[in-house]
Amino acid sequence: MTGSYSIVVTMTSKEGKSAYFDYGFAKNQEKISDYGIENEKVQKEGITTDKVKVIYSNESEEEL
Repeated sequence: MTGSYSIVVTMTSKEGKSAYFDYGFAKNQEKISDYGIENEKVQKEGITTDKVKVIYSNESEEEL
């Protein structure tokens, strides 16, 4: 593992609207070190109450 890594996310709402963003992590830190937002008007802070479908880069899928 390198000293840092990132995750690129495509989030699609129930209405079919998508937003893209990424998170950066640094080794030995428990919090996100940086993040990027494509469209702040679409992305809102909140709490997810329903299960979400995750599709990994190896194409496996999981509901969390």
